[in-house]
Amino acid sequence: VDGAAIQNQVMLTRTSYGPYARAMVKICKEESFHQRQGYEIVMKLAQGSPEQKTMAQESLNRWWWPSLMMFGPS
Repeated sequence: VDGAAIQNQVMLTRTSYGPYARAMVKICKEESFHQRQGYEIVMKLAQGSPEQKTMAQESLNRWWWPSLMMFGPS
């Protein structure tokens, strides 16, 4: 979700309404943090013990289709 949100929100940092643009800069930084944090956690699990790798794979299996459905039907 955070990656999709960042794509949509980055454009709003260049809006002509200054207060909104400034707020969006802060929001985009926060969303980037969440995206980076998720990536780092998944990478750590993928390089960990067999139990950690299984946990990461099970999570990916669980959330794969719900994540794709955020983009709508094919």
